[in-house]
Amino acid sequence: MLNSYADYRLAWTLDAASSLLNVTISAPASSALTWAAIGFRPKSRSREWQDGQDKASTHTNFGMEGADIVVGSSKGGVRTMFAELYTGPPIASTDLEIAAEEAIVTSDGRVQVSFSRPLVGGYLATQMGASDATIVSPLADIIWAVGNDDEAGGCAYHDNRRGLRFVDWENPETTFVEEWKCTASSAASSNVE
Repeated sequence: MLNSYADYRLAWTLDAASSLLNVTISAPASSALTWAAIGFRPKSRSREWQDGQDKASTHTNFGMEGADIVVGSSKGGVRTMFAELYTGPPIASTDLEIAAEEAIVTSDGRVQVSFSRPLVGGYLATQMGASDATIVSPLADIIWAVGNDDEAGGCAYHDNRRGLRFVDWENPETTFVEEWKCTASSAASSNVE
């Protein structure tokens, strides 16, 4: 559980042999328009990116700039986006390639989004040629949010249902305290794999 207020949950497996991160995110859903999103910032804590030399800078922890985002809702499906700006709506982007087996399940009042992404990929890798822009790095972090699609099918503002987390994908126990962890029984009961 990343945030108890938003009841936002994250589960993953790291497939080092295939260089893939298999991710499932979930949050309470009030309708088929409810979306859950996760943004990956491979170099957000790197000094070279914080100096504003390109689109991956972060001025404070909570800015969106430089994030490759995966968002999903039952109505809108799974979409990939990129945050060009510190705040404001992200733009549609194909820079982050996610695996074809992405899925959205809405049941028991929750939206669950599952997908696989490469460990190195997204805007920094495709547009900037940064072959070292891996999410398996002490420089990486994630942002997350929950909201609703607007009438035009875009992601409406998330209000205060958003946050930031530093994640060590290989060793989660180093960044997650016990009370944030879901047990196998709580994960099964909430449809989180």
